[in-house]
Amino acid sequence: MGRPSRHYETVSRTAPVADDRVFCVYLNPVWSVYEWRLEEAEAPKSWYPKGHTERYKRLAWINTFSMQK
Repeated sequence: MGRPSRHYETVSRTAPVADDRVFCVYLNPVWSVYEWRLEEAEAPKSWYPKGHTERYKRLAWINTFSMQK
């Protein structure tokens, strides 16, 4: 999970990522990425998606580089 500064709205147009969104990457049991998307955050500027404690077993990785900014 993390929060990039921008996201693609179309192939040629980017926009800022809203404070109420986080970028999630989903892994299968053999650690292959099978999906990624922006999701609603638990709270504004939170690093976790809404309902994360009920939806996920554990956090596999967090982008600590972007948290330091």
